[in-house]
Amino acid sequence: SEGWASPLKGFMRENQYLQALHFNCLFEDGICNQSILIVLPVSNENKEQVEHCKSVVLTYQGEIKAILRNIEFYPHRKRDRCCRQFGTQHEGHPMVKMIME
Repeated sequence: SEGWASPLKGFMRENQYLQALHFNCLFEDGICNQSILIVLPVSNENKEQVEHCKSVVLTYQGEIKAILRNIEFYPHRKRDRCCRQFGTQHEGHPMVKMIME
């Protein structure tokens, strides 16, 4: 990644997710402001399909966009995320609704 998402090298690992969720910062190699959670939620079905793979290709409209290696799965903590990021867990909020689906 570059710019505002630096020092991330891809989707957040669990320790990065929790740091950003609770402190709006990353604490690797000093302190870096990071209030935006960069995650790729997957269904249990998709997880079961790829959890033993060494790498996974992400595509969009048939075109390869990325290759994920050393994938880490962890709980999304959707309610915590919504409460901390938006101040509500009410599904009338459009972003909460999207996250909870």
